[in-house]
Amino acid sequence: MLTVKPEGKKNMDWESFVNGYFQ
Repeated sequence: MLTVKPEGKKNMDWESFVNGYFQ
């Protein structure tokens, strides 16, 4: 798992991206 926290509001987008990418 990657521990990257861009701004905070992008956290959801990042999680969604990672989830879709890893799925």
